[in-house]
Amino acid sequence: MLRLALALLVLFAESYALLHEAPLYRANRAQKSMGMGKYFIKLKDGRDVDALVTSLSQSHGPLRRGGGERVLNQHKDVIQGLEARLPLALMNVIRRRGDVEYVQEIGAVQLGQTPAPLWNIDRINQDALPLDGNYDIEGTGAGVTAYVIDTGINPTHQEFKGRAQIVFDSFNADGKDCNGHGTQAAGIIGGANFGVAKRVNLSSLKVFPSCSLETDEGSVVAAFNYLVTRIKQPAVVSTSIYVPGGSQYLDDVIRSFITKTNVTVVALAGNYNYNACTDSPGRVAEVLTVAATDEQDRRASFSNYGTCVNLYAPGEHILCATYTDGGYNYMTGTSAACPHVAGAVALLLEKSPDLTPRDTHERILQQATPGVVQDTKGGPNLLLRVNHSSPTAQ
Repeated sequence: MLRLALALLVLFAESYALLHEAPLYRANRAQKSMGMGKYFIKLKDGRDVDALVTSLSQSHGPLRRGGGERVLNQHKDVIQGLEARLPLALMNVIRRRGDVEYVQEIGAVQLGQTPAPLWNIDRINQDALPLDGNYDIEGTGAGVTAYVIDTGINPTHQEFKGRAQIVFDSFNADGKDCNGHGTQAAGIIGGANFGVAKRVNLSSLKVFPSCSLETDEGSVVAAFNYLVTRIKQPAVVSTSIYVPGGSQYLDDVIRSFITKTNVTVVALAGNYNYNACTDSPGRVAEVLTVAATDEQDRRASFSNYGTCVNLYAPGEHILCATYTDGGYNYMTGTSAACPHVAGAVALLLEKSPDLTPRDTHERILQQATPGVVQDTKGGPNLLLRVNHSSPTAQ
């Protein structure tokens, strides 16, 4: 009889414990660490976190801060609760304590959505402000190669996902970018997250020595000379460099390059707030010359202007890849505007790989948004627009 009574008492105690066990809320994607679970422990109102930790340490040994079970964080400033890494057995003991309201398995946290497009690529796929928060376009530039004549590219940057390579260095060095300018331009053309044509191939021709921001015309000419017999089509050339005051020889080289290769060259207008017809190669009629706007569709205060400009593109405070792996930085200048147009050309060539430079110019200008740029100081009032239907572009 006594034995039966004891058995019933044990059964009652176990049943009571189960009935009064604090609930355990499971996570959809639990975080595991060292073979143990990670849990939030929420105490009932009026109970103290320090008292719980002290009690558990006395009954189960100290909850160490290095290895094994441990209290990771106490949250008593905001809530009577804590975060702990625990084996299953100890977690179940805690659930049976009278001061515990519930235990929750800690889950993984993710961003709620894909990051919104940056203002620059958001702007070029709609006609007017305000921005709509989207960059929904047809095409990615896949199968097209953008050749970037600049300070080099960091081909291992995560933005490029194996699509970037070094093909030439005017100084017979390794061609890697240790300045950032060329990688930034390439990232605007074809970065996977922040680029215009997100799957275009990128080939770098470095024309600056080491990490310098200064070079000479001979280095640029050497790059065009190298490329003229080696270019793989369909292709576009982007060069965010210029010669103040102009260079007849460089102008002639680029005209000849375009004639011999039938490849579009995109260049910047320059950053001195004067007539773009002064500088090379932007003054070359066969080149697509790009000036810069800010977030309010104003001509950027630094941007060159005039009749040698073909169109405008975003060029102020543009987030893009830089020369360190995983690094990002902001770029401002017509150097940033130019690669937007190069990326747009890549999108056209993906659909129509046989387009000539003349055809490409016409389509880029026909699909641009007219009349929205403020303070153009003469010249065309056209803002880059991608995937805009027009009679020629269809």
